[in-house]
Amino acid sequence: MLFQSLRAEDESVALYLAGASRLEACIQEALNNEDETLEAWQDSLGYSLAVAESSICPQFGIWPPPDCLRAQQWAAEARELIASHEGDAP
Repeated sequence: MLFQSLRAEDESVALYLAGASRLEACIQEALNNEDETLEAWQDSLGYSLAVAESSICPQFGIWPPPDCLRAQQWAAEARELIASHEGDAP
């Protein structure tokens, strides 16, 4: 029902899922759950890229839509944190 509501309001379900995964990663990190943290960051990256690389987000231009900027920011954040967590692995 939530996804139907988002679609009806012309909101991006993928961006919603990216944000939810991002918040889950922060919570899992606070709980020191390394595997769950990494998995949530990977999910956030995937959903963020689904938006950032979609046809609604121009690859060039001065004023991309706010959802595109948010998706690009979250993808960059997820990449950085995934790299730092993978660097911690033995």
